[in-house]
Amino acid sequence: MENWIKRDSKLTSKEKNIIQYYAKQLSLDPFIIQLLFLKGIKNFIDINRYLSCDPSYLIGPYYIRDMDMAVKRIFQAIERDELIGIFGDYDVDGMTSTSILYKGLKVLGANVEFLLPKRSDGYGLSVEAVNRFAAKDTALIVTVDNGSSAHEAVRRAKQIGMDVIVTDHHEILKGHPPSLAFINPMRSDERTPFKSLAGCGVAFKLVHALLREKGIWDMHIWNFVELAALGTVADMMPLTEENRVIVQLGIEKMNAGPSKPIKVLKRLLGIEHVNSQTISFSFAPILNSLGRLSDPNFAVRLFTSDFNEQMLEEHWNKLIRLNDVRKKMVTAQVRQAEEYIQTNNLYEQKVITVIGSYTDGLVGILAARIAERYKKPAIVLTENGKGSARSVNGSTFSIANTIERCAEHLVSYGGHRAAAGLTVSIDCYSQFCSDIQKYAALEPAINVQYVYEMEYSLFDFPVDLYQDLLSLEPFGEGNPLPLFKSKKLNINKLTHFGMNEEHVKFHFGRRNALLFFRGLEVKSFGQSSNFQCLYSPSLNSENDFIIKDYFTG
Repeated sequence: MENWIKRDSKLTSKEKNIIQYYAKQLSLDPFIIQLLFLKGIKNFIDINRYLSCDPSYLIGPYYIRDMDMAVKRIFQAIERDELIGIFGDYDVDGMTSTSILYKGLKVLGANVEFLLPKRSDGYGLSVEAVNRFAAKDTALIVTVDNGSSAHEAVRRAKQIGMDVIVTDHHEILKGHPPSLAFINPMRSDERTPFKSLAGCGVAFKLVHALLREKGIWDMHIWNFVELAALGTVADMMPLTEENRVIVQLGIEKMNAGPSKPIKVLKRLLGIEHVNSQTISFSFAPILNSLGRLSDPNFAVRLFTSDFNEQMLEEHWNKLIRLNDVRKKMVTAQVRQAEEYIQTNNLYEQKVITVIGSYTDGLVGILAARIAERYKKPAIVLTENGKGSARSVNGSTFSIANTIERCAEHLVSYGGHRAAAGLTVSIDCYSQFCSDIQKYAALEPAINVQYVYEMEYSLFDFPVDLYQDLLSLEPFGEGNPLPLFKSKKLNINKLTHFGMNEEHVKFHFGRRNALLFFRGLEVKSFGQSSNFQCLYSPSLNSENDFIIKDYFTG
């Protein structure tokens, strides 16, 4: 409990009075306005804007560098009836980015095809992909959610007479690619006021610019914002500023008048109301299973073809079954990794590193589960040395920096503080394991702290406050659900659930609380009268909550 810290609001008396006044004007609990003040949103107009959503809040697309060149070349291709090839990525961001641009170009009457790599093909535009486009007489390639590091592939395209427009949102590690246009908000010379768009957000901006040139953006925006919201949430981008607007608008569309694919998926899953948690925990995993285990091109066809609802049901049911397979595989492989860790005492390592017969598309999930379970950074490698790494949520430990210090043992690597991908030379594996522990000591010690807003008994959490909290949706990266502290709860009952009973449901009278991925450590508390926890409300029911951490004694 030492790592449970109450937030110090540091509000002045004047600010507290203003909060009360604004709360009264907006008919909201003052706590909601206080949260906005702590985010630096203190002007009444800015607060109103934050709580509402409107397409007019979107930033103009031409703030982004090279947008004008990209638009000019695309219209030239359409006028000449040249074949345009879209190259995407195998995750949800890549699927939605491809779908957005494909649909937008079709509105303009373009001759366009798309290609997404399978995970086994590797990430990013490759020479092989360029050659496949060339075989179809493609004149222009447009990448989405990739391309910033595809220098060799772009050069190959230029050699054989194809133009390339790169649209991406990833860090630029090797300088600008030699493309006709390079659209990436992460450019050091970028002038757009918001740089944290997802790949689908960048594709959304490109379509915005294209359709605005024809004066038809306003009538078509709702055909694209749903996909942009889905990809933004799935890619765990910060839900602040323009991303917040995109996701707000997308969720509004999913609820008020969803596209046929989303309408059918909602019906199959029994979902009446979509929120940010619906996207994160229901929609995104189903789509991601394609990229992990099968062919992501199927998702783009699902979103861009005019299937009737019966066909959509059949397609979605295939994906739901595939995701069920993915869940079973994860459960089995988590158990396999746990046995390996326990047998070899790897929990004593600074960075828990495991290697084995793991599925390439699942190593990221496995690393995240291990990091969450042991509160230590984790690396999971397949037998051929390809793998994924995760740091500990809430820590400043950079797994990417630690891996980079071991570069001499790596075939390839890349990532950021919280997550990274890598391929270890198998001949160097033992030395890599030794060095990763040595270099981990150069990073800050893991000290996860949980900051809660106030103490509120979970059993007595006010329904009115729950309803007001929903006004701050969408929640996620950059806008987490606030934490509350509850103490001295009587547990009426607890039940384990999940394929490996890895989750726990606590029953407190009419209220329920879920604890995820820590079922193994919670055998039975009996009817403890000293159960304390940090929790957040669930977005799906006023009587359901999610436990972040707990203490009993």
